[in-house]
Amino acid sequence: MSIRRHSITIGVVLAVAAVSVAMTWGERPTAPSSRTHPSGTTTRRMTKGYLGRPFGIHVTTKGAILVTEQDVNIMRQLVPYTAIRSYEVGEDPGDVVATRDGEVAYVSGFQDGSITIAQLAGDTISDIVRLPTRSAYRLALSPNERRLYVTSTDGRLYVFNTATRTIATSKPLGGSLQGIAIDHAGARLYVTSTAGDVWRLERGTLRSLRQTTLDCGPQDVVLSEDDRELYVACEKGNVVVLDARSLEQLEVLPIGPAFGLAVTPDGEQLYVSSPADGAVTIVELATRKIINRVSVQGTPRRIAFSPSGDQAYVTNEWNWLTVIE
Repeated sequence: MSIRRHSITIGVVLAVAAVSVAMTWGERPTAPSSRTHPSGTTTRRMTKGYLGRPFGIHVTTKGAILVTEQDVNIMRQLVPYTAIRSYEVGEDPGDVVATRDGEVAYVSGFQDGSITIAQLAGDTISDIVRLPTRSAYRLALSPNERRLYVTSTDGRLYVFNTATRTIATSKPLGGSLQGIAIDHAGARLYVTSTAGDVWRLERGTLRSLRQTTLDCGPQDVVLSEDDRELYVACEKGNVVVLDARSLEQLEVLPIGPAFGLAVTPDGEQLYVSSPADGAVTIVELATRKIINRVSVQGTPRRIAFSPSGDQAYVTNEWNWLTVIE
């Protein structure tokens, strides 16, 4: 089904004073000379325009913040110093990713199995494609951006051809599939299931290379900067550290119930959201020690970073976006 719809431009946002209860921007930053991480000492909220439970998030290389809102079937594009744009997407949007040039975004529909393709530069929706499943959830783009990998609660991993906008193949894994990550080399794919399974797959063929089972309700999954360690968020409690090749357990980080994960752009820290506690925990990866626990209140979900890494953005189902600086 091919359609073309214009997005809804909410308004022009200019940088004014920074306050904690409204969407604000500081002075326009200069291009970063190196990647870093937030200090983790201050927080503020972006609240303007959020009405439908912010959930998925992605930050483009241009610095635009893409946020999905579950209850209103909207993906918002927050462009600093320019505008907030809203795109009508599939039902209950759970995730969003964008191409490296920041021109195209893909949004999953958790309740209707859809992939919405948004032309960010042209300010339009170019297509909504229904997959052969009732649920499309987490997304990951291949390094060449020709394939979009989609997890589903039906236990299948779907491979979407971004050029033809059709399903290239799928692989039955089992359980309700959740987190997904591609290693930095682009060779391996990692997938989790709430049944407890964690898979390491050959990305090109989807051949299973290794599998392990954790009794913890796995959710999000991310890799260390050197692809040696795999971090698995456990909804039943804590973050499990696995050897990325063997999937052998290396350590358990005592964080409590965990949901969203993100490694800082400099590779030095791991951010973990805990929806039940209204908190984000910061872990120093070199020592695997907890260095801070930030109270953000509400129900924090997914985490992303600014291109330079000096800001962390955390979606919150209580209708705000937390900025950790």
